[in-house]
Amino acid sequence: MLTKKLLSIALMLLPLYGISQSRKPIDGFFGIKFGSDLETVKKGMAAKGARLVVDSSSTDVLLFDGVTFENRKNVQVFVKLVDGKAYEADLGFPTEPLDKPVEFYNNVVKELNETYGMGLVTRNFKPPYNDGDGKELEAIKTGNAQIFTIWADEANDNAIDVMLDSTLYTIIIVQNGTLQQTAANKQQKE
Repeated sequence: MLTKKLLSIALMLLPLYGISQSRKPIDGFFGIKFGSDLETVKKGMAAKGARLVVDSSSTDVLLFDGVTFENRKNVQVFVKLVDGKAYEADLGFPTEPLDKPVEFYNNVVKELNETYGMGLVTRNFKPPYNDGDGKELEAIKTGNAQIFTIWADEANDNAIDVMLDSTLYTIIIVQNGTLQQTAANKQQKE
């Protein structure tokens, strides 16, 4: 009888174990932890095949190109630092194929869902546009639609935001909230 109860409890808890194991914490980007210093970021990105664009970089913002993300090449990545610590990476890449930006965006979201669990989807359309009206692409291009998905790791104050912008680039922002707030406070004082 006790064995049946223990087996029943174990079977009920098994799905929760599977869910907790499939969700990866958000703690950085490309294997680089939030809070890493400038040299660690440069070395980590170089190890991923990225090239630092020196003319477009500073001690607070580094631009890398030639990055591959989930088999997508030529991704540009901006890494932002505050007080010498990395707090944000912004990835931008063009839609492929060009005529299917929403499908491309949805595929990126699906891949991130598989790693981080289900993100919170937001789809806002301004009149005269509506989601599902067949004019979504026009609404996005004209700035009359916002489509984005957010994953929050509240325990670590980290988040990922994926959006489809009006230039039809899919943008991914990976951010540490604590250091981002430090950067915002520092910028406000300047």
